[in-house]
Amino acid sequence: ENLEPIDSETAEFIKNLDKLDKIVVIGIGSSGLVANEFIYKMGELGLYKTDYAKEPYKIDMLAQSMNENDLMVCLSLSGEHYNVIRGAKVAKENGAKILSISSRKQSTLGEISDYFVKAPNYSTYGYSVSKIFPMLLCVDCICEIYCALHDSDR
Repeated sequence: ENLEPIDSETAEFIKNLDKLDKIVVIGIGSSGLVANEFIYKMGELGLYKTDYAKEPYKIDMLAQSMNENDLMVCLSLSGEHYNVIRGAKVAKENGAKILSISSRKQSTLGEISDYFVKAPNYSTYGYSVSKIFPMLLCVDCICEIYCALHDSDR
């Protein structure tokens, strides 16, 4: 019930993911699992110039290799994970675009981002739903936006 629609500027960017040279998805912990799933889904959509990182050293390595026609997708429910923020800052300094998925737009990650997808809030006090579910829901929404335009291409 608290899933917000993706704004039109972000949706328009998502429709053109195939125009990018490279897409890197980063996340730590459970967000790293979502990063792996996101890359798998992108492959199913025909997006193969991708990579992911779920460890700080690989995030650093990939961030340093990015340039102005690349995208870094940052996954962090809090929007404050140190390693994800550091990677986003380095990638942005190299000219890459930043698309973040987080439950807090008013966060360090939200401020760095060129594009932002708000994940549904996740309560840390209850355990009624998996911690990765809000992120996976957003990943599926992104894939559906891309897929809607490109279905006839596949």
